[in-house]
Amino acid sequence: MSLYADLVRKAADQYRAQLDAIYSRQQIIHHADHAAGLLLKAGLQARAQAGEDYMPYIVLRLAEELQPLQSTVLVYVCNVLDCQVEPDPDCGRPGRYQIRPHDEPGPDGLRLLVEDA
Repeated sequence: MSLYADLVRKAADQYRAQLDAIYSRQQIIHHADHAAGLLLKAGLQARAQAGEDYMPYIVLRLAEELQPLQSTVLVYVCNVLDCQVEPDPDCGRPGRYQIRPHDEPGPDGLRLLVEDA
């Protein structure tokens, strides 16, 4: 096999692996888009993003005047999304949370990152 063919095969394998990773997370990706859209409609600066592992999360940008009211904003997020927001046990840094549906307890939840606007 030529070097060119070998490089093309490796690139195609990597591309397939990336598409498979995205496809396997398709449901939570749509959930993140939907949740960010609901938060936008509710007047919050939110957007869905994904890390290098294609795992989606929501970024919530709070204006300076809302920073002291962060806990109240999180209650509002819970009401808008009909969920629970809990500190992210895997991160341990402030402003990192897990969004969990009320009726589906478990380890997997959508991550919420709260940052300054």
